[in-house]
Amino acid sequence: MTVRPTAYSAVWALLLLGAIQPCVAAQPACLPSAVGSQDVINDLFRNGGSKTTVYLCPLSVHHLDSPIVFTSHEQTLTTLGDPKDWTRATLLVKGSDQSTAIKADCRHCNKVNIKSLIIDGNRPELLRIKQGDALVELGNAHSQTIKDCRILEPRGWSALHYREGDEKQCRGGVIRNNEIGPAGEEWDDEYDGPEKEGARWGNPRADGISLACMESLVDSNIVYDATDGAIVIFGSPGSEIKNNRVISKTRMIMGGINLVDIDPWDGDYSRTRVHHNTISAFGSYIKGGINVGMACWTDDTESIVHGGTVSDNIIEGDQIGYGITVASAKAFKVLRNKSTAKYSGFKGRTCPHAPENADPGPFIFNRGSSEGTFQTDFVNGEVQHAICIDPKPLTGHPYRPWRMRDAPEATKLLASRRTTADIANIGGQVDPDVADHIVSYQLELMTAMHALSSKIGDSPKSSVEKTNSGRKGLRRGREARNSGPIVGQSPFSAALADLSTRLANLEVERKQLRSMFETMQSELSFHNSKLWAWKTDQGSLLDEVLVNAKAVSAVAQSAMLGSTGTNATSHEGAPLSLEPSSNASGTQDVAIVLIGIEVLLGLIYLVFSRIINRTPTVKRTAPVSVSHKAPESSAGILIDRMADRLALDRPGNDTASLTPVGFGSTLKRENSVGRNRRRGTSGSGHGLLRDEYT
Repeated sequence: MTVRPTAYSAVWALLLLGAIQPCVAAQPACLPSAVGSQDVINDLFRNGGSKTTVYLCPLSVHHLDSPIVFTSHEQTLTTLGDPKDWTRATLLVKGSDQSTAIKADCRHCNKVNIKSLIIDGNRPELLRIKQGDALVELGNAHSQTIKDCRILEPRGWSALHYREGDEKQCRGGVIRNNEIGPAGEEWDDEYDGPEKEGARWGNPRADGISLACMESLVDSNIVYDATDGAIVIFGSPGSEIKNNRVISKTRMIMGGINLVDIDPWDGDYSRTRVHHNTISAFGSYIKGGINVGMACWTDDTESIVHGGTVSDNIIEGDQIGYGITVASAKAFKVLRNKSTAKYSGFKGRTCPHAPENADPGPFIFNRGSSEGTFQTDFVNGEVQHAICIDPKPLTGHPYRPWRMRDAPEATKLLASRRTTADIANIGGQVDPDVADHIVSYQLELMTAMHALSSKIGDSPKSSVEKTNSGRKGLRRGREARNSGPIVGQSPFSAALADLSTRLANLEVERKQLRSMFETMQSELSFHNSKLWAWKTDQGSLLDEVLVNAKAVSAVAQSAMLGSTGTNATSHEGAPLSLEPSSNASGTQDVAIVLIGIEVLLGLIYLVFSRIINRTPTVKRTAPVSVSHKAPESSAGILIDRMADRLALDRPGNDTASLTPVGFGSTLKRENSVGRNRRRGTSGSGHGLLRDEYT
């Protein structure tokens, strides 16, 4: 019997379908994009136990509010199909205080695998975090592998950390074929503060790879724009670092490959080999290509590293300070390394001054602190804290560190400081000596007020006399309360009633006066705090205020000497001192203090009017004849005089001059350019310009 071709085709189709069906059924499931994916993944690891593999779907994005945590040995996290391109699944950090995306450093996490993932720390959105851990935490176990991943923008101190273990039991880690970077920001002194005090808003810099696990392999990785150390070897005895490339693109790198740390292996780099790596500085600046010894990184010249080998590495590019530096190292071999780079830079402000560091160059070691075998093109020189070197300005301006935007808390603090500074700077600044004189004058006035208040409280009789003599001014227009004796009373009763009324009036006015003094004291204290913030630009104005205040007080006192016998003394360079004679009445004290108060209130009004840009405007009127006679208020003279000066000084007004004329004549104002005579006098009296103020 002959079978037709169509029958053969049907048979083969059935056989093929039977072979494919089991394969399709065995295809693993993968997790699609989700928010809070860490909970699902952690449940799978926790419930699945050892040898559990979690697959993420290609192109999926998983928002993490907390880390993914490995719990047992031989667990794996990967993208379905193990791609090595842009189709890899993405883990995106989203927790506000989260810095770690994957935590696989449990004591039982031997032989775990992390591969074919994009792990994004999301620093550009969430910014740095204070004392944040690495983005990927491995170690504390043996034979762990991370490969074919892209790791970028950690919020903490490193992108990938292999820790040595609780008992330094970590060994056999593998870091292969990963792309790491960018990582971290550059240190900005204006924003972060001095380095010795620590960063205010969290460490800006970050490592690319931080390896402390012994006998590990770091192979064929690309690390770029890691602003601290691109590849940092923390001892890691027996480890091999080969075929890696460090590149500076847009962010400065402090060190390409570092063998400088003492902890956690007490400086032991025995059998650690760094070879056939390339350091490329074609974009941004690299301060040191390969650094050996703690003294290259800090000012610690006592700690010693020992036992490693650095060979057959290439340093290239034209944006680099030092090629290979060695200091405080013993039993090291540095051989067959090549440099085609152009070295440049200048010593920064944190560089040592005595002795100075060597100029930028390819191979520099400190012969006095370095022992071992070195290639012949090494030159002797100081390289203490070599990373203090800075790039030369390209446009004539100092190098500006690269960093991301301000943290919200930093923005709030800066805004509050600017507000305070704006308040303090309103109206200009005053010389500190002038401010001292003003404050001293205020204090003396306040002392006189307290003394007067004490006298009023201690002597009712004298208080009655002082109050009666100055009742018109203190009552401020109130009608007198004493209306004389009542008809029909005896002279003694009338006198007693009158005395009782006077005492009651005195008590009321004493309380009012004390309240007024206390209010003025609090206001003066407030204005005093404002005056201390000024510096220079109002110095001449305030000097003149003081001189005029003294002159006014002296005129007032001399006017009273003929009738009251008060002695007035003024000391050069100090506030006016009032000394009443032994037979002076309480009226003199009140008058002098009131003059001082009036002068001070005028001063405060004028100064603060100018400060808040509310200086009264001047309406220029026709010349007014001014008769030479004593003004009603000496303080008023000062206020008018200083108001006139402030009006003439105000920006935007054309400068004016006052033309003095003969005694009793008219003062004329003439508009002019480039002339600034603020005050005119005629004869021996005060020449006042009478303007209208609005």
